[in-house]
Amino acid sequence: MSLRLPLFLALLVATVCLVQGKVVRTSTSLSSSNEWRYLSKFGCAIGTGKFSLRAKIDRPIHDSKETDAVLQLDVYLDEHWDTVGDAQECFDKRQPSKVARYPRLPLNGSWSEPVEGTLSQSIRPHVWYFALSDCKHDLLKFTNGKSVSISYELTLLNPGDSHFSVEDQGLLTVNFLLCIVFFGFFGLHIHQMMLRFKSEEKIHTSVQILNSAIAMQLVSIISQIIHLSVYSMDGRGWFLFNFISQATTMLAQVLLCALFILIAWGWTITHNEIQQKEIFIPVLAGISVIHVVLLFLGRVLDDDHNKFHENEGLPGILTLMLRLGLFGWFFIGARETLMKERNEVKRGFLHSFILYCSIFFLAYPVLFVVTSIFAPYLRQKVMLAGLVLMQSAALYFVSNLFVSRGAYSKVSTLNAPILPGGKSD
Repeated sequence: MSLRLPLFLALLVATVCLVQGKVVRTSTSLSSSNEWRYLSKFGCAIGTGKFSLRAKIDRPIHDSKETDAVLQLDVYLDEHWDTVGDAQECFDKRQPSKVARYPRLPLNGSWSEPVEGTLSQSIRPHVWYFALSDCKHDLLKFTNGKSVSISYELTLLNPGDSHFSVEDQGLLTVNFLLCIVFFGFFGLHIHQMMLRFKSEEKIHTSVQILNSAIAMQLVSIISQIIHLSVYSMDGRGWFLFNFISQATTMLAQVLLCALFILIAWGWTITHNEIQQKEIFIPVLAGISVIHVVLLFLGRVLDDDHNKFHENEGLPGILTLMLRLGLFGWFFIGARETLMKERNEVKRGFLHSFILYCSIFFLAYPVLFVVTSIFAPYLRQKVMLAGLVLMQSAALYFVSNLFVSRGAYSKVSTLNAPILPGGKSD
């Protein structure tokens, strides 16, 4: 207990630390029905940031005496972005632009010369939006208005040539601190688990689930550190490690949700075996699949113009609905177990268990709503800090329940001898 509390406090300190630009390499298309296209957004800190764009058409145009076509790159301030969405015509969408650049795309399919500019703010950070357009059909005239595929590379830098958007500044530091904390946290659990193994000759499944969740969270943090370290150098990072980080975080959440729901329905409180496995296991598998689908959907919509943290937009709404559904499943089971239980000690434990786990399940929905009232460049920090607090509090709570000789150990079936002649409290 004396070691775990400092680790928990260190984790809380890590959440108040503040990732330091960004290189977007992808493609878009222009046509007579879509003359204007959103490209990306970037949160810029106080000072002067930079941007650079180069582009090329994916299919060369040979039957023309002209050698290039001029497009327009528009840069919008966050304060004016809503008026862009309200505009219907291409020229009207250009009007609120604060900065305009004119890349000349060679018709032979080679890369254009880069167009560059600066992003200045002196009072507060701002989010800047980038769009490419061909309102005058300088390029579309060669295809009679038919769709033209355009590849582009947009480089965005904060003051000091940092590749991190302002909403991500500090994440690398946070993850380094979290890695140290979770290494200590995981090592402590392994130590206590081995002590318990010596006395009970068996590691209970609930403890295995807990340590699996902690191990997955540790893998997530290490993967994120690798991704962010590369990102700080090239503005892109490693997609594989970013995906591993998000996937293992989701799996850790699924494991903790499953553990809480199982206990709520009486596992290790009133019975040793998982009841209705034929229902629980398929449902849990389905929930895991849904989390994976949400992860992929989040990656597809990662740079959407109205998304400012990983859980915003459609994936976030679906995750909120899923979390509320899991809470309902948990609460119904916990209420039934509580109503059937007559032992006052167990009832006292269940009241505390229901209260804490309700906070665990409802933390995400509350954070999802609360972050919407903050400025866009602050939402990532608010969501990250809140979720880390939730995760750390959950791990601290269940560590007291399962690893140490706390209330759960006294009221659960873990307190009974496991093997003939085995020791118990």
